[in-house]
Amino acid sequence: MGPDARAVQPGGFICQAYGSEGIAFGAVCFFSRELGKRVCADQKECQQAMSVERPQVFRRINEGAAAGQPEMEYLAGEFTSPDQILGLGGPQPGQGRKRRKPDRP
Repeated sequence: MGPDARAVQPGGFICQAYGSEGIAFGAVCFFSRELGKRVCADQKECQQAMSVERPQVFRRINEGAAAGQPEMEYLAGEFTSPDQILGLGGPQPGQGRKRRKPDRP
């Protein structure tokens, strides 16, 4: 993150999900419905909210994969741990198990 990233970041901290890359697009809070607006009051609240959100997203991906949804099957092969989702910085996507895409007519 560059030295000016925090200066343009409302609230003075970087959203865990979007990171400093989101600033250029106005994505400063994963939970906000508006660009440039925050829901999380501080870094601690952001971390707590994301620690709840990651397992939920991971569960939805795996439920969709189990139901045979091709997009979710792909995501389940890419994201093998909740720690890889929404900016936590775990193992990079694609370094986990690979599921073979099902043959579809």
